[in-house]
Amino acid sequence: MVRLLLHLLATTVSAGDEVWLTPILKSGNAEKANVTSVEKFMDKYNYAILSSSATDKMNGVPVFDKKGQVIGLYNKSGDSQSSTDANYAKDFVLKGLSQNDVTLRQSDIRIGLPNTLEEAVVALMLSSEKPANIHEAIVNEFITKFPQSNDGYYALANIQIAKGEVANADKTMQTAIGKVTAKDEAHYNYARLIYRNAFIPEFEEKAKAIGWTLDKALDEVQKAQSAKANDAYRHLQAQITYAKGDYAKAYTDFEALTKTKFNNPELYLEMAQSRQHLGGTDQEILDLLNKSIELCDTPYVSTSAPYFYTRGQQLEKMGEYRKAVQDYYTYEYFNQGRLGAAFYYMREQCEVKGRMWQQALQDILVASRLDPKEPLYPTEAGSLLLRLNKLDAAMSAAQQAIQLDAAQPDAYLILGIAQCESKQKESGIKNIQKAKELGNTQADTFLQKYK
Repeated sequence: MVRLLLHLLATTVSAGDEVWLTPILKSGNAEKANVTSVEKFMDKYNYAILSSSATDKMNGVPVFDKKGQVIGLYNKSGDSQSSTDANYAKDFVLKGLSQNDVTLRQSDIRIGLPNTLEEAVVALMLSSEKPANIHEAIVNEFITKFPQSNDGYYALANIQIAKGEVANADKTMQTAIGKVTAKDEAHYNYARLIYRNAFIPEFEEKAKAIGWTLDKALDEVQKAQSAKANDAYRHLQAQITYAKGDYAKAYTDFEALTKTKFNNPELYLEMAQSRQHLGGTDQEILDLLNKSIELCDTPYVSTSAPYFYTRGQQLEKMGEYRKAVQDYYTYEYFNQGRLGAAFYYMREQCEVKGRMWQQALQDILVASRLDPKEPLYPTEAGSLLLRLNKLDAAMSAAQQAIQLDAAQPDAYLILGIAQCESKQKESGIKNIQKAKELGNTQADTFLQKYK
């Protein structure tokens, strides 16, 4: 019946027309209605305003004109009655981006997959942002609909890994190798699944039980490369070689890839890491890290963040503290709202080395705010405030640290010094003495100074 109706769709409807609301099943009698006005939507579809005695029980039934053609589907909401052009429903085609359609997302119905592989892959990627059960259902539908495509199997294997089902993920990848058209891609996906997950502590025992090793990952990626040469496969092979500890060969393999179209910032970062293990000089390593940033797209985007962070670490190691801090600020810019207290403490330590007192104070206060239960941060803040001769603030920070950990020797020393400098000598000496009792090695020097 539905297919028959699709051949009877009207293309025109006018105000004043008589139409009939006709249930398809024997669930009621037809109802006569009048078209009071017609509006257009999306430039070509008719939205007819109706007048009838029908109730909302008729919602969804087809509306016929005198020629027996369907002008639309009936809807009553409150006092409003209308017919939405059935051609709109007929013309609707699922595309990859339909997963993000606002109207469809407001319903709790899972959005189906498009009929073409290219569009379905887009839908599969977007489904990863949906609730886990919906994403998994879409992945399974994809595998059923496109059993010769790698994308569904790899997505399912990653879902299984996230659940801790390592053995099932292994079976999924072996199934993929047996069924897909692109065998090289299947072996590559299998190799990178092993490489990325086999040594994560929570999966390590399960991975070991099914024979996931770096040697197995290397064997799989070599099979991929043998089936079809691809620089991405060579890159993974070099990464596995690095993970196995053969830094000289890994460096050679990474360097070889820089002479191909695959050349990218990550290769120079990996070369720098290899040189570190091979005893390269600081300048050699810095030159490679500089090259990695030169190859980043400009203006810089978030993908360049790791390269700035790593170069910042190298610059800090070389005593170029202010330059290092600049790279850390760039890294922060691309990770706003996602960085924890440890990052701000790390940058504060670099700023202290560079005698950037105000920036250091700002960062340690941020760290303290992000992790208010960690006594190290108010202790460090107290030390900086004392250095800046902000005695009241230094005492307050030290007291905060002591409240968090009453056995914090540095906090007692800072509090005691600040009190002595504020002419609260008796209390100050007691706190310096307390610092000594708790093991602070500097306390004696200050006890001699203030006694």
